[in-house]
Amino acid sequence: MCRALGYNRLLHNSARPDPLFSRKSMLFWSVYTLDRNTSLRLGRAPALQDYDISTPMLTPDDNAPPATVTMINFWVECGRVQGKISTQLYGPEASSLGADERARLAESLADELEEIHQRKAKADFNRRRDEMNVDFMIHGDDVMHYSNLTLALYAIPVNHPHRFRALEAARKCLTLSRDVSRNHLHNVHAWKVYCHWVLLHTPLTPFIGIFCNTITNPQESQQDLNLLEDFVSSIQPARRLSEGIERYYQLCSIFVQVAQAYVRAHTAQYCLGNKSGRDVLTSYNLQPIIGEFDQHLAALGFTGLESGLDLDETQGDGIAPRIFVDTDPNFHLFEMTNLLDRYSGSLSLQGLLEQDLLQLDNAGFGSFDDQSHGI
Repeated sequence: MCRALGYNRLLHNSARPDPLFSRKSMLFWSVYTLDRNTSLRLGRAPALQDYDISTPMLTPDDNAPPATVTMINFWVECGRVQGKISTQLYGPEASSLGADERARLAESLADELEEIHQRKAKADFNRRRDEMNVDFMIHGDDVMHYSNLTLALYAIPVNHPHRFRALEAARKCLTLSRDVSRNHLHNVHAWKVYCHWVLLHTPLTPFIGIFCNTITNPQESQQDLNLLEDFVSSIQPARRLSEGIERYYQLCSIFVQVAQAYVRAHTAQYCLGNKSGRDVLTSYNLQPIIGEFDQHLAALGFTGLESGLDLDETQGDGIAPRIFVDTDPNFHLFEMTNLLDRYSGSLSLQGLLEQDLLQLDNAGFGSFDDQSHGI
């Protein structure tokens, strides 16, 4: 519709000024940001392409105060990078990129996001002197930034030395979102705005990235598991605001339940493996449990899972089975990059929100509401 109305090619006409020019421009750029955000989450190419746009960026006037202009222009700049992430890192042509080239491109886009965020932070610092109630909007934009940053950096191949940046960005994103809940939950209006315009428009990548790390390293990821629990607890009070928030909460809580149960099972398996040979044999009974979790992980979209036990391989003493195949550096429980490859026909996590979650919710992992330790 924007293209049909010509809003993508608005031009100032000093001879015949349009009194609605500012409003039309603001409407177009708002639609642009929604298009970029939605296309990124759904794994589709943006409908509004940059080469087909000549509408100038917003400038402050009577219809667009400086704070609004700064915010929308930040979204537009992020949207441009989101389009590059969608097409260059996760589009069909990305499959032909070599590992080094893919990493270089991912870090280049991440650096571009960082530059945009730094400019926004400088503008926010100046705004604080004149506006008292801007913290909420600033933190919402920060969550959006680290979500985009996570998605870009997770395109870096697993064995690349800079891959750790993706997990750091994911942790920062969930930490900020959790803190927004703690600081602004009392403001009902602001909290509703955040949930519907930030939380639901933020890709699930940071949450799933930390989930992946928790499952891959169950013995070393208690802090990540706590962060997942805190994040889900933080959105629990908002679950009744709308059906969308409710389903988002259900989906995230199911992932947390799976992570909790998986860590418990592997911890029990590890403890049994450190006991006598007679007790180690008891750990065989855990094989169906680990296998069941693998099935549920596959149901959540994680393909290529392996069993947590290898009963045929023994240690040097010939007695105890090699219990953790995930200690093998060549073993990967699942690959985050494959999960994000939307064009290969694999899982789109956003699509899970359209599925019936009751079956997974009743899978026997226990109720998150009963296990969570609160905000």
